[in-house]
Amino acid sequence: MSAGPTLRRALGPMDLLLLGVGCVVGAGVYILPGVAAAEYAGPAVTLSFLAAGGACGLTGICYAELSTAMPIAGASYSYVTRAFGPGAALWVGWMLTLEFLLAGAAVATGFASYLQSLLVALGHGLPSALVQAWDRPPVRRGRMPIWPPSPR
Repeated sequence: MSAGPTLRRALGPMDLLLLGVGCVVGAGVYILPGVAAAEYAGPAVTLSFLAAGGACGLTGICYAELSTAMPIAGASYSYVTRAFGPGAALWVGWMLTLEFLLAGAAVATGFASYLQSLLVALGHGLPSALVQAWDRPPVRRGRMPIWPPSPR
């Protein structure tokens, strides 16, 4: 039995690191949390970012320990499968899917904000019905609204 053609490694560790950073920061997802931290954390904004960096560092150390204890091509799903079984791993898999969906929505929100700013700078803009959230649904003639309007 001959082993057919194989793939050769084309991306190194630095390439993968830059790819991951580009995916996360590319759409400016961290602009809104930065603004929120500046407005609500006040003078402790530096401490809040240091605490978040420390939490990220500890998470990285935990994953490094897991990858040495279970030397398989691992991620959260495979670690949970080995530690707790397939039922818990199925739950973790669905939670990861939900996490990726929410992250995709956050990236889309950041991209839409940049696109709207670009269009306004070019003299074009999207209609307000597309860029603003509804406070209440439109009322059609002779019909009840889909849900009751919010009290004011």
